[in-house]
Amino acid sequence: MSPLPSGDEPAGEVIVDALLGTGLNGSVAEPFVGAIRQINLSGKPVLAVDIPSGLCSDTGAVLGDAVRADHTVTFIGMKQGMLTHEGVDYCGQLHFDSLRIADDIYESIPVSGFRTCREDLAELLPPRGASSHKGHFGHVLVIGGDYGMGGAAIMAAQAAGRTGAGLVSLATRAEHVTAALTRAPEIMVHGVRSGHDLAVLIERASVVVIGPGLGQNAWGEQLLMAVLDNCGSDKNRW
Repeated sequence: MSPLPSGDEPAGEVIVDALLGTGLNGSVAEPFVGAIRQINLSGKPVLAVDIPSGLCSDTGAVLGDAVRADHTVTFIGMKQGMLTHEGVDYCGQLHFDSLRIADDIYESIPVSGFRTCREDLAELLPPRGASSHKGHFGHVLVIGGDYGMGGAAIMAAQAAGRTGAGLVSLATRAEHVTAALTRAPEIMVHGVRSGHDLAVLIERASVVVIGPGLGQNAWGEQLLMAVLDNCGSDKNRW
């Protein structure tokens, strides 16, 4: 017997998906495959209960076919698969209800991952004093951006500034200097030809980032070796 009448459009104005639960561990089989496809083709708003049918709650993989929900109401605990892999495309807007589970029960169960929230970030980035200036908050040196890949290094340097670094330097191909200053004039940009040009820049930095757009050619290899030689075992600078 099919969960939905064969060939008929689902009745009603909103579809509530409660076909399959979180324990699914294999590909969806008939008659549920047909029901899921009917739901997805209906064009109607879909509310999934706990998890969209056909989605793996652990990995976020679609197990053959899965319901594409507009909203998902999940209970007791957020499922890792809703926030990873294909799950982010199938759950729509997430709503959570603990069902009033006691805090000590939550604390007794090991977690498989952590979801960062605004409060977490607020603790990592506390308010800064009114008299503080850029010299109080570290100096990040970003190294990378070979030919054709300058954007990766530029965006990494800009991200460092946006996340709280006081000073940001970028060591990249000379051809990317103008583009970097046009996009982010607050960054100190240096065109480097080889690893020999990095020693002074590394010495001034408190954190070194190497890799964005570095490539695998001789230029990138020289820069990497220069970083390894000048930073040594000082892991606080990585």
